[in-house]
Amino acid sequence: VRQGRKSGILYNATRLRKRIETFKDNFRIRIDPFKDIVLLENASEVQDALLEAYEESGVEETCFIVRANKRAVEYNQQIRQVAFDYDAPLCVGDQLMVVKNNYLWAADTAGFIANGDTLEVLEIQSVEVLYGATFAHVLIRLLDYPHIEPFETILLMDTLTSPNPSQNYEEQNELYRAILQEYNKQTGFIAPLNIRTHPYYNALQVKYAYAVTCHKSQGGQWEKVFVEKPFLPEGQSVAYFRWLYTAITRAKKKLYLINFAAEDIISN
Repeated sequence: VRQGRKSGILYNATRLRKRIETFKDNFRIRIDPFKDIVLLENASEVQDALLEAYEESGVEETCFIVRANKRAVEYNQQIRQVAFDYDAPLCVGDQLMVVKNNYLWAADTAGFIANGDTLEVLEIQSVEVLYGATFAHVLIRLLDYPHIEPFETILLMDTLTSPNPSQNYEEQNELYRAILQEYNKQTGFIAPLNIRTHPYYNALQVKYAYAVTCHKSQGGQWEKVFVEKPFLPEGQSVAYFRWLYTAITRAKKKLYLINFAAEDIISN
């Protein structure tokens, strides 16, 4: 991370790293005299700062980091409505994050699409409910691989608003059984089903990419990063310090803090 010498992000990350090594008491983020750390104190400040970040740095260079998937779902729905005026579950222009490795689509170009890759929806051809799930036929571009031409694929829409990180074993099994049943009906049990090349079983599992869990943000860096302090019923711990270290070091230029109380901050 190459932040400037007067970087509050770097200063606090260094302090946090030492605190992880020798846990003694609660950690407070120093925000003065730094210009790259901003404390947001209410919802309207958060909204204004986020809209400004999108305008100045663009959606691809802005990230909102939370602890729980459920919280990410809530923020994503609000951000899509307020910042982009999206009212449908999927819109042209939506930026999505892949939440499970996929070896079917883009196999001949990228090799595979990795968990954590981001994409933009360029065109929505159709949405259908099939095998007890909802799928979208779309044209996408991979944001992490600008040299790869846009291509058509199928998205599994159910993961967009699921509180789970990705499809769980039960959901995957249900989908498999529904596909197998339909396949056997069509073929009369004659030909074996090759599930590895089935387009619906291998639909891209995606979530909205505007607000993500800290776990999903690992490996990525953005110019502007918003971090919401998680609910800590047990108080601060080394696990929380690690979480916070990962979250704040995702920011290259500016860090915005949300839900941090006066006792979490050193401001003079």
